[in-house]
Amino acid sequence: MIEPKASRPHWPDAVQDSSKDLSALKPWQWALERLEKSHNYWISTTRPNGHPHLMLVWGVWWRDAFWGTAEEIKDRFVWKQLAQIYNSKYGGDVEPLLMASDGCVFRVTPQLAFGQDEHAENFTDAVTRWHF
Repeated sequence: MIEPKASRPHWPDAVQDSSKDLSALKPWQWALERLEKSHNYWISTTRPNGHPHLMLVWGVWWRDAFWGTAEEIKDRFVWKQLAQIYNSKYGGDVEPLLMASDGCVFRVTPQLAFGQDEHAENFTDAVTRWHF
């Protein structure tokens, strides 16, 4: 994966303009460390009518993409690999969960990602947007 470009998000209703100082932007490696450790992800899409859709879903970050469960069978080989990754990563048995979904998975390659450092003093300077 080519390293995405970091920038500040545009907030049309912000009280003040974002800082021009980009030194607080996080590198993509910062986001990857968190993506690879997590198993719960917020996935955001846009419906055909333009309305946003946001959902918390279970999955794993693997091979530069998010992988999660779906309703139709896609690829049993990938499903088995995801089960092995999840089991080794979290020490739990994900097999029953994947069996309940009939082993169906989907892959989401990001186009745009956001990250916020919850330990930063200034919220507006703590958010980074990455374009892929």
